[in-house]
Amino acid sequence: MTTELRRLLIGCFTTAFLLALELPAIPGIAQVRSETWTAAGPQAGRVQALAIDPSNSQIVYAGTLGGGVLKSTNGGAVWTTLNTGYTERSSIDFRPNDIPVIAIDHSNTSIIYAGTDGGIIKSTNAGERWIAIGIHHIATVDTLVIDPSNTRTIYAGDHETAGLFKSVDGGLNWSPLHNGLLGVHPVAIAIDPTKTSTLFIAADKAGVFKSTNAGDSWTATNSGIKEPSQFGGVRCIAIDPTNTSTIYVADYAGGVFESVNGGESWAAVSTLTRVRILAIDPSNTQIIYAATPVGLFKSESDGRIKIVTNGRTRFLNKGRTWKEVSTPLDEADIRAIAIGPASATMFVGTDTGGVFKRSSDGASWSAVNDGVNATVVHGITVDPSNASRIYAATWSGMFKSENSGATWTGINSGLPAQSAYRIAIDPSNTNVLYAALSNGIFKSTNGGASWTSISRGLTTPAISALAIDRSNPNIIYAGDSGRGVFKSTNSGESWTAVNTGLTDTSVRSFAIDPSNSKTIYAGAYRGVFKSEDSGANWVEIGPEVTEVRALVIDPSNTNIIYGVSGGDRVFKSYDGGANWIGAFGGITDPNVNNLVMDPTDPKTLYAGTVNSGVFQTLDGGRTWGRVSYGVPMSCVTALAMSPSRNGTVYAGTFGGGILKRRF
Repeated sequence: MTTELRRLLIGCFTTAFLLALELPAIPGIAQVRSETWTAAGPQAGRVQALAIDPSNSQIVYAGTLGGGVLKSTNGGAVWTTLNTGYTERSSIDFRPNDIPVIAIDHSNTSIIYAGTDGGIIKSTNAGERWIAIGIHHIATVDTLVIDPSNTRTIYAGDHETAGLFKSVDGGLNWSPLHNGLLGVHPVAIAIDPTKTSTLFIAADKAGVFKSTNAGDSWTATNSGIKEPSQFGGVRCIAIDPTNTSTIYVADYAGGVFESVNGGESWAAVSTLTRVRILAIDPSNTQIIYAATPVGLFKSESDGRIKIVTNGRTRFLNKGRTWKEVSTPLDEADIRAIAIGPASATMFVGTDTGGVFKRSSDGASWSAVNDGVNATVVHGITVDPSNASRIYAATWSGMFKSENSGATWTGINSGLPAQSAYRIAIDPSNTNVLYAALSNGIFKSTNGGASWTSISRGLTTPAISALAIDRSNPNIIYAGDSGRGVFKSTNSGESWTAVNTGLTDTSVRSFAIDPSNSKTIYAGAYRGVFKSEDSGANWVEIGPEVTEVRALVIDPSNTNIIYGVSGGDRVFKSYDGGANWIGAFGGITDPNVNNLVMDPTDPKTLYAGTVNSGVFQTLDGGRTWGRVSYGVPMSCVTALAMSPSRNGTVYAGTFGGGILKRRF
């Protein structure tokens, strides 16, 4: 994980979650609820939870990193977002659109539970509306199971801080289950379907624990697992539904282990590593699937040594073999598996590619992402010569749209399989693009059709800002999140550090004076720096804020500068940075990520926040109003605006794709 992404995650995860309702109207800003934001792709992204309705395999639910809960009623052909009711909850460290786990009540499939980053939400009408229930203080509920014999009994776990909890009243009240689990944080929970008082938890480096009294007490049962703490930790567990004495666990670095005696002892059955999920096919329990960061693997009974003892057939699984499933999942980072009661129905969720569905004959897989808006977006740029052409830098690479976001095409030829963070367009030739990835800067001269690396002279690939001199597009500035400013005077062929006077080298943003390109402002972690000689020398000009994430200059009066901060909202200078004032009246979220100015009206600006969506000002920052109706509770990570009058504003989110709205 890069430093830049880690900072973004921290900002998105640790700021107070604020009410998502529109704020009351303020003078000059109409809060029109009929004007809503709509999804604008790119579709796919991280899908980290899947659940198939046990009574109707055409109904599938998906949990995303930032786009909330999705539902398909036609076997994955089309998905819709189900986020109504999330705003009924307001608490510290709560990001309700991060859904690591979904569980369906088998006795009443209209009842669904979802774990979130900060608690549990419940729906009693098949996802149409949600309410927050129970455990409000948990950091992240990422494992959740329902007792099949009494579906009002639920177990939930948080592997980071809080531990294991149990509810016996459908989630209304919860009790901690700490007896024998002191300091243990569950990663996965499994219930014996034939004797539901018997439970197992996978507890990462603490190994495996077992309870035979419905969670009242627990005992470690790791004989044969070779000290999980020495490996990567036990991350998953699966019980054979037809023979519940057979259980499988996977140590992330130590392989797959099997117990044939209810967890009393374990034997290694595979050296397959980095397994985060094990799933047994319910209609053929000899088939096991393993999800890894490098693909989906399948193991069958073929190749195992068959032994019959005491009238019972079992297999010595030292010979168990695994094979990767067919393309396109042979290189995918698998985050979720769901198999229907009839094994012909199977879905997997991936880290960047969305949802895939297995064909009815089991021979192939296809992406089913119509409506899956779960992409992590880091940057958006609109072509200044063509308002319909948009570029997006995402966790999944680079994308391009020629129709204002209606459809997108991946443009990654020549790019490594890395996250893309920033993109800049040459104003003199809009076919020339520059992209900052997690391992350097790349250039395209054909509108993104192909890319080449241009990182010569860069001492680090962690580029967090890019800016092109409009008066001389051969000059490019790159901001590094730890080593300051780099400059190229030859369109990126080579780079030189220009840090004289730059006492804070954690550079996050740039703004170049449109009337005098020798004047440059750099936003750093501890304030703003200014150069009046094309970056040769820098002077700190304040203000005392934390992490300047964006800077914007008023083209009609270049002494007017706006900045946004990860903690101090919006600030403004009227005199080229000599003095600064706060300009955030009405912005209720202290963490502002980005800022964009209407190119046709410099008094109109839009600010994207960590937890409260988008705000708008029509009076140069004196007053702001929230214009987020239709924006899910995702962290707004990028903003861009089309150059035309009454143009479209595009908002990139952390795991919810791009949204757009005309103003």
